[in-house]
Amino acid sequence: MIQVLPFRHHLSPPFTPPSPALPFSSTPSPPQAGAERKARRISCGPFVRALRAGLSCDRPQRTGLPSGAPRCHSGHMPRQLEPDEFATAMTSLDGWTGDTTMIRRAFKFPEFLAGIRAVSQIADAAEAANHHPDIDIRWRTIAIGLTTHDAGGVSQFDIELAHQINEIASAEGAS
Repeated sequence: MIQVLPFRHHLSPPFTPPSPALPFSSTPSPPQAGAERKARRISCGPFVRALRAGLSCDRPQRTGLPSGAPRCHSGHMPRQLEPDEFATAMTSLDGWTGDTTMIRRAFKFPEFLAGIRAVSQIADAAEAANHHPDIDIRWRTIAIGLTTHDAGGVSQFDIELAHQINEIASAEGAS
């Protein structure tokens, strides 16, 4: 038997809005839900360390990265596609939609396990490319979103991975 307990609002702590301070600022902010995880994610990558050192992706020089820091995405700093480059690239991607900030596609598989097999293969391809998509699994429908956060939108890495995802999904019988 399930017992339903009354909601006790008066026992809940008062709401405090999140601090506007950045997670890596020198002044600590009070702990918020997920703030520590976000701080670790923001502060740990070589790209962020390079940005803190004063570099950005649009600069032609590639000096000043910490010693031994891997370059983003297989040795190259990503660049967001220009609108005309994006339009040209999208003509070769069947079923994908979006704009220069993100591309998306939903695949419908004949059975649940076929979709899961495809997700596993997509994960392997993404890991090999060091470029990870957003994946949403809903029974037999798998939705994929691709963007390059370091570039601020869709890059050539997204287009290449989208082609690989199309091949994987097709091999597993997706429509």
